[in-house]
Amino acid sequence: MTRLLLLLMVWMTWPSGVAAGVRLVQVDSEPVTVYVKVGMPLAVTFPEGIQAIPTGVDPAHLSLEIEGRRLFIQPLVEGSDARLFVIGVSGRMYQLRLTERESEDEPDNQVELIQPVASPVFGAKAPTSVGQEPLKRREQRTENPLRRLLVAMIEGRKLPGVSVVDHAQTLFDQGNLEIYTLQLYVAGRYLGYLAVAENRGADPVALRLPEYQAPGLKAITAEQEIIEAKGTTLVYLVVEPRKQ
Repeated sequence: MTRLLLLLMVWMTWPSGVAAGVRLVQVDSEPVTVYVKVGMPLAVTFPEGIQAIPTGVDPAHLSLEIEGRRLFIQPLVEGSDARLFVIGVSGRMYQLRLTERESEDEPDNQVELIQPVASPVFGAKAPTSVGQEPLKRREQRTENPLRRLLVAMIEGRKLPGVSVVDHAQTLFDQGNLEIYTLQLYVAGRYLGYLAVAENRGADPVALRLPEYQAPGLKAITAEQEIIEAKGTTLVYLVVEPRKQ
């Protein structure tokens, strides 16, 4: 079986004794900038529990640890500027922009995000009025959140309550075939990845999508099963991340 790398969280040992001093930030103006410095820990508290962090952070460069509503961050090397996507248990997405402080400036010790603006819950059904006739089976099938997300991604549509952001992560790189992401869809319990499969070789390549596996992978499809030499095709993945 071929495995895709979908890195949702990196667990590492976290030092005790985070310094006091909390900076409150309203999350209306996302992404939220937090200031970091190499070797110094930072705790970010979210308005809700954390479900997943869909990012390809190198654990040798940045230490991350989840503890309830808090995310502990510690840069391990210089040049740790990055953008993190954090998914709350409600399905809401938060964005953090990590900015490295100059040597004479003090970084953040603790940041607390407050007063979030609630997003519509993707896949939630509108209340039915008394006496309303049940939906037909065909209409009920279109209510499936996973199917709706996958179809919307393929058609290039944005659904209400779904956040779409640019995303760059290598999911697979073996031989002449590489699969890397372009966009991330945050849709409640599901994460959708719009990716590109690139054939770097001089001969056609068969994707063989049923052979691919990844934690929480619920659906995967592509525009073309056979990629011509030096060609590309779009790949669509839907993942249900495990709650931390």
